[in-house]
Amino acid sequence: MVSLNLIKEEKNNVTIFPKGEYILKICHTVNAHEDFVDKFGGYINTYVLEDIPEYLVARFYELREISIIERNADVYLPHNEFMENLAKSEIIYGYTSIFFPEYIDTFLEFAKKGKEIGIIVSEDVINAIIEYYQDNLEFGLKYKNVNFYVSDRNMRYSFIVTDKLFSISFFMKNGIFDYKRDFICSTRDCIRWGTDLFNYVRENSTKIDIGKLK
Repeated sequence: MVSLNLIKEEKNNVTIFPKGEYILKICHTVNAHEDFVDKFGGYINTYVLEDIPEYLVARFYELREISIIERNADVYLPHNEFMENLAKSEIIYGYTSIFFPEYIDTFLEFAKKGKEIGIIVSEDVINAIIEYYQDNLEFGLKYKNVNFYVSDRNMRYSFIVTDKLFSISFFMKNGIFDYKRDFICSTRDCIRWGTDLFNYVRENSTKIDIGKLK
């Protein structure tokens, strides 16, 4: 490394040059990518990932600590650990292209408690909400801490990111949503990645208010 001008050795002291620090960062990123592939690599050919922007795909290594939660009971109900973490969160952002009516009452309770909530749904989901739960939607939109959006195009995944955790689920390449698996992580890197994904979807969405529902 001395011959490559990465470090300088003087007696018992070793000084790392900027070039050496840069190489170390690259090695750290490569190792993190390997960790991510070790955990998620078996699903890369299974899930639709094309709706994730390239700059976030390049940062998949930030999800290296992600865990896979397999649901063996009712796959349509959120698991207890996930709901407990949501209850502890003060900021809750998310996007879904799947209609989960079982979440409606929970999010209304969160809104009443003053949690900061930002929800984005696909066009199919907003149509279902308006048809069956418009009163609930209008009630929720009265809270200043609630923002609601409809995505301009259908993103083939659903996720929630809070100040405590990030959770995402995907569509499989056969067009079926995988209700059985959630990918969950609570590290700072994962939460940052999930927040950036939310911001990307929000930039490609239209905000909804009560006036637009009339």
